[in-house]
Amino acid sequence: MWFFDIIRRMKFKRTLKNWGPVLFWALLIFIGSSLPAPEISKVGWVSFAVTSFVHFVEFSILSFLIFRALYFAERGPEEILEQVKRTVKTLRFGLKPFFFRLFWELFVPKKLLAAILITVIYAAADELHQCFVPTRVCSFWDFFFDSFGAVVGAVLAKLILSF
Repeated sequence: MWFFDIIRRMKFKRTLKNWGPVLFWALLIFIGSSLPAPEISKVGWVSFAVTSFVHFVEFSILSFLIFRALYFAERGPEEILEQVKRTVKTLRFGLKPFFFRLFWELFVPKKLLAAILITVIYAAADELHQCFVPTRVCSFWDFFFDSFGAVVGAVLAKLILSF
């Protein structure tokens, strides 16, 4: 029984190593969004440029960390076998669905899409959260730069981790 405890602890450590930075960064974003908005500049476009850049960078980092966590998450042999089984099952519907499924399983970067989607959902929740914070506003442009940062961060992580 001690052997299973060691394996369980190893999985917990690996999960914490992969997802700990994500949770820490998401918490920093939440805390930053909970604080009153600082006055950056009296000039409107300077303030817009700085806040847009900050939103872009913070969500690029979040997306990078999420992709990294997904990239280093190990899949067990049961999950791989189940994926192959699902792909082969599509043969009963003909070759076209089979090749589509095969293409989806082999070539579509699901971890990249998942990292972007998770980050964009968190960005939307962050903007909604800011509606309830005094001196903060829910802004479409902030969400746009958050989402743009999510795409850039995930793609950058894929490029860096692929080599």
